[in-house]
Amino acid sequence: MAKRQKEDDPVVDIRERLIKLETRLDGMEKTLADFKKRIETLDSRLWWLLGGIIISILVALLQFAH
Repeated sequence: MAKRQKEDDPVVDIRERLIKLETRLDGMEKTLADFKKRIETLDSRLWWLLGGIIISILVALLQFAH
C-alpha cells in the first residue's frame, strides 16, 4: 500500500480501504457458501455410508445366527 502524502484527503484513503475490504468480504462470503454446500453433501454421503455399514453388520449377524 502506498504511503499517504500530506496533501491526500484522508476520506479518500479510508474510502479506498473500505472498498478493498468489501471486495474481500464478498469473496469470503462466496467461499463460505461453497463450503456450506460441500459440507451438506458430505453429511448426506456419510449418513448413507453409516446406514450401509449398519445394514452390513446386521446381515452378517443374521447369517452368523443361522
